[in-house]
Amino acid sequence: MAFKQITSSFSAAPQLTQDDLAAAAKAGYRSIISSRPDGEEAGQPSAEEMARMAGDHGLAFAH
Repeated sequence: MAFKQITSSFSAAPQLTQDDLAAAAKAGYRSIISSRPDGEEAGQPSAEEMARMAGDHGLAFAH
């Protein structure tokens, strides 16, 4: 996943996967903010699932 750097402390990306979250943690990101509503698109993980996956990689998660 390509993260687009907006400022020195904020980046944006499309829907993240488990692998993307692992890469984000490895790259030094500390938090994930999701602005997508649950059920916006078929197959999209819920905010609860994203929070669990983010936590698995030591990332804080906000929805």
